[in-house]
Amino acid sequence: MYHFSLDPTGFLLRQAVSTVMQAQKGARYGDLCISPTGVTFGITVTDPSTGIPSISFTLPMEPLNFYSFFCRGILYLKVDIRNMHDQLLKATAYDFLSLSGHLTLGHIDFELVDVRTKQIRATEIAVISSNYGRIAIPRLVREYQVVVGIPAETFRIMLINLHHIGFQAYAEVRENVVFLGVGEQAVTLPKDERCIIEGAVGILLFSIENIKALLSASILSKMVWLLGQSGGPYAALNFPFGKLGNVLFYFGPIF
Repeated sequence: MYHFSLDPTGFLLRQAVSTVMQAQKGARYGDLCISPTGVTFGITVTDPSTGIPSISFTLPMEPLNFYSFFCRGILYLKVDIRNMHDQLLKATAYDFLSLSGHLTLGHIDFELVDVRTKQIRATEIAVISSNYGRIAIPRLVREYQVVVGIPAETFRIMLINLHHIGFQAYAEVRENVVFLGVGEQAVTLPKDERCIIEGAVGILLFSIENIKALLSASILSKMVWLLGQSGGPYAALNFPFGKLGNVLFYFGPIF
């Protein structure tokens, strides 16, 4: 059995679900892992030409992110994210969001409670499959060797400009400067109070093909964090998402 609720920040979850839907066009289902240590929402995008997972989106949420939280065991659910998004569109700034259920139930009980009137709007979110076990996404890396912080507005402008050139982007991280580019065109970001460069240097690769998803993820963030290992080459993008935690995109083959 599980239950978790959010104070009036349902719009944050709506933005996250919207980002997932944009990450994979036509996506109908997403993955939800619920355990005593938190909730992880995610989806994996597969390269249609190779059949190999190439991008993974996750939103890990710890118990402290919730108004209330309870879970027994580790549950893996595949849910109808379009249905969830449609219901989240009805959430207002005054609504508490409550999600609950158990493994044998074929749906998630979804409730919006208006904190002013105490009115409850209840519906069900379809669960396509459910099992005991963890979600099939990359394990979170707590420590990265390469860390670059870019103001979200600057990131969006660069993203739009580079997207006209191509989709395979790179970040060449040096001690005092970052070159962010596609092909032969790059933008120079010197290390200062706006661009943060920490840790090792290296070259990181990531895709900007799903530009709508990346722009959507950055809307509620003040900074975008580019993360990776010095030996590279694949990167992760971290978007702080307020009370919900951090939205993460992982790029490269995922096993």
